[in-house]
Amino acid sequence: MGTGVLPILLAGSVAWSLGATADPPGGATAFLKLNRYYVLYTRPRGPWVDATGSLLLPVWAVRDLLAVDVWYDSRTGVFSARRGDRLATVAAPPRLATPVDDTPVAVGRLVRELGIRSAWDAASRTWILNDPSSTLDGFADIFEDWLDATGTADTVLLAPRRFALRPSVTAFGPSLQVDLELVPRGSSVQDGQQALYLFAVHANGHVFPLGYRFPFPPDQPAREQRKDPCVKRDDVFHCRAVIPDDPRSPLKYLVARIRLRK
Repeated sequence: MGTGVLPILLAGSVAWSLGATADPPGGATAFLKLNRYYVLYTRPRGPWVDATGSLLLPVWAVRDLLAVDVWYDSRTGVFSARRGDRLATVAAPPRLATPVDDTPVAVGRLVRELGIRSAWDAASRTWILNDPSSTLDGFADIFEDWLDATGTADTVLLAPRRFALRPSVTAFGPSLQVDLELVPRGSSVQDGQQALYLFAVHANGHVFPLGYRFPFPPDQPAREQRKDPCVKRDDVFHCRAVIPDDPRSPLKYLVARIRLRK
């Protein structure tokens, strides 16, 4: 496995629209980096930082992203999270009537009690979580194996800059339009020597290739060669793609990967 992998993961159901520069109610937007990966949410709540500087995450993100069991006690107004033999609690927001998956909770103490180290990088507005039990590394390795099978290549790391997801309707039914800007890190290379791959991963495990900057290798089936959704300007990839929106199996991750061709 190569070590230069940095997928951009957009986690959660995407029946919402979000611009990365818009501040949600209750706090300022922030990025979240879990181990090596930036995780950007597609719901209007979270991640963000409240007035006290605490990291707020929606309940669904605590459960799915951190891989813990989460439940709510209406008598005490407390959320509890368990991972193995570790148990952590956090108070629910004031005046919470019925908790929902999008309910934001302050997770600073919670992640510490679960054995997850956290740090705030003010310059990049990024919360950095170091979780040795995270499953994201294994998830990314699936794509590492798939891309390695296409031929020997180096990797250029990516950093997210802006993204948006908007519902749309196409001839194929309800869909989501993805607008994404990706900034390669590392030395620039000439056009024709690099390839950008986008994947949508649904909750049922189906992987849908959205497109690529340059064509797949010749041995790829013609049906996989979709129209190039990306344009490169000033070393920034401006990408647009359409994802089928299947309510029975919502989008779980959006993965972007760039590699250099030798």
